[in-house]
Amino acid sequence: VTERICSVPAVAVLHPGHALATRRSLRVEELSDERFITMPPNTLLGSQVARILDEAGVAPRSPIQVSQTLLCCNFVAHGFGIAITDAMIPEIFGPSVRMVPIEPRVDLDFGLLYPRGAEPTKETLRLVEIIKETADTFADNLNIG
Repeated sequence: VTERICSVPAVAVLHPGHALATRRSLRVEELSDERFITMPPNTLLGSQVARILDEAGVAPRSPIQVSQTLLCCNFVAHGFGIAITDAMIPEIFGPSVRMVPIEPRVDLDFGLLYPRGAEPTKETLRLVEIIKETADTFADNLNIG
């Protein structure tokens, strides 16, 4: 069973020296010639990004596929390509990457998974509250663009 925690805007994550890194926003179609760092389509983020690219008619050129958003951003920071990710994880890379908002805005969802049929304990419910509060605060304070 899934429960949505929050949604955050999708961003293009670029190396600071990339020609598009100074843009205020980017349309997905403008990224068609770029080398992508992607997540597998069987992950939530990977499937959401695959949908964004597909709807824009963009087929990633020579994609590098990694297992975590953190790795996507690390590859971008080292100049191996670009990524479309949520706007939270790139924050930890500071000036090593540049986040450029995707226009029109597309939100990516974050959620929790629970075992079907299991009743959450009060401790679990409190932890979920804390996670949601923290996620909302973090999402409200993102430094995009």
